[in-house]
Amino acid sequence: MSVLLALRHTYKDEKGIEHDTIVSPVELEKGSNDFFISKAGNDLPANADANGAYNIARKGLWLLKKLDEVDDEKNAIKKFNELKYAKEVTKKNKGKDEESVEGKKPKKVSQWIPNKEWLKFAQERNNKK
Repeated sequence: MSVLLALRHTYKDEKGIEHDTIVSPVELEKGSNDFFISKAGNDLPANADANGAYNIARKGLWLLKKLDEVDDEKNAIKKFNELKYAKEVTKKNKGKDEESVEGKKPKKVSQWIPNKEWLKFAQERNNKK
């Protein structure tokens, strides 16, 4: 499974020169059967470090979008605390009842994002640039 989900791939060409490429296991658009491959010559990052920086910036866009959805600072903090709580519930429960951590109060704001929500955001056309 780890080979299937590996993002970074290294190979040697005919001349023995080693190349690092990124091959994403996630479709660019749902149902497209089209995956990002860095050696395909497009304008997206071509190495793992640049890809990490690119997605950190995209996560910042997601955070700004979430802040735009709330009316005031108090509601913004509440929204991010709800996301933090969702992360804690997921981590602690792993197959248990959600009630097992019910009532636990998150202590600080987090920029954690659920995988499904990030995937949806990342695949939306208007969030790509």
